Amino acid sequence: MLNPRLTRLDYAQAALASLFWLCALSLGPVRRLSHEFFYPMHVVAAVVFLGTCYHHFARLLGSWAYLHASVVVLGVAFLHRLGAVAFFSHLFTRHDVATVETLGDGAVAVNVEVKSDMRWTAGQHVFVRFLTLQPWSTHPFTIASLDPASLPSSSDSPTRKMRLVLRPHSGLTARLASLASTANPRALPVLLDGPYGASPSTILQGTDEVLFLAGGTGMSFVFPLLDALVRGTELHVVRSVRLVWAVPSAECVGWFADELKETLGAFTRARQLEMAKGESADSLDKLGAGATASTYANRVGPTLREVSVEIYVTRAVDASAGDKGLGSAEQAPLSSVEQVSLQRGDRPDVARIVDETIKGTNDRLAVVSVSLSFVSPAPSRDARADFLSPSPPARPTGCGPPSLLTTARNTVARAQLAIATGALGRDGKGAEEVSLWEESFEL
Repeated sequence: MLNPRLTRLDYAQAALASLFWLCALSLGPVRRLSHEFFYPMHVVAAVVFLGTCYHHFARLLGSWAYLHASVVVLGVAFLHRLGAVAFFSHLFTRHDVATVETLGDGAVAVNVEVKSDMRWTAGQHVFVRFLTLQPWSTHPFTIASLDPASLPSSSDSPTRKMRLVLRPHSGLTARLASLASTANPRALPVLLDGPYGASPSTILQGTDEVLFLAGGTGMSFVFPLLDALVRGTELHVVRSVRLVWAVPSAECVGWFADELKETLGAFTRARQLEMAKGESADSLDKLGAGATASTYANRVGPTLREVSVEIYVTRAVDASAGDKGLGSAEQAPLSSVEQVSLQRGDRPDVARIVDETIKGTNDRLAVVSVSLSFVSPAPSRDARADFLSPSPPARPTGCGPPSLLTTARNTVARAQLAIATGALGRDGKGAEEVSLWEESFEL
């Protein structure tokens, strides 16, 4: 019951205080201290703000109509998410099961056995509620694998595997890392909310060539897109893919080593099969036991002709820490894969990579960048001259995650300006069209 001694001015001050609290918690440095504290306090501040506004405005000038609209929008959003979870979990009577495992360099993989009817595509994410750890909150994770049901070779099993790759910080992710480090990590019941996010057809629509830029666990967004292009689970006209991945240590390469091996192996076998067309059936035997003309035909994108993967391990070899370097099969499992090049101690010059890719093609190019911690800033020069002269020299610096997006954005913007002014894209001088897709994992 309301206190009759409170005036409209008191409610106004309470509304302003909650709004100030909401804005202060939204500041990056404060938000990053504890996201698990920020999120519930953000919700509480928003509810207090709306409630005090009702009493402060007191129906003046039809003000409650705007407040009613705000409450409806928030209520619909909440009920939609609640309804989606209830639908996929059969009214909360059936949950999925997750197991955790440790990966190299302190990362953690969460493998979810999906029993519901949920379907997902590359580039999407889900909100996960761990019922035995933090049942009162959900956490967003990028899906690092394709939906097995979308693959031509998928079985009719009711259970499908969803893979999530993350770096532990504090709170829930720290508890997941602790569980993964135990001798026998237990299975965790979870509820999934999603998926959310764009599909590959939206990201790569009408694109002939793709440049992927990723750093660290940002590969969890990029790899499913590469896998979808290779396996042809999405309609596309992409002919060439270049993937640049920067990681701090060679151990990080193992996060996606097996998945990259399988995907690039499928691509290689399909290309060999194409070249073997018209030859004797003996050519198929070289592709592996039991290979037939249909074994790989439906598993590789119909237009994809070239795939290259460049991995930059930015940390120098530390023998005292037991670092065996890229010569170690344990830390560099992809060193023998034809499409993969590994470089140690170098930081990718993002401006140069984007620049040379744009100037090295005459087709439509899409640049997909995911937050990276090791980038080189784009040189500040005239846009026309920048794409008519040799590539600028590398200027490696250590920068934060937003720098990749900024560098890629600035380089693509200069290219688009050069295309608009006729300095690029005519008479075979570089890409005729350049688009940019950004993803940021910063809280």
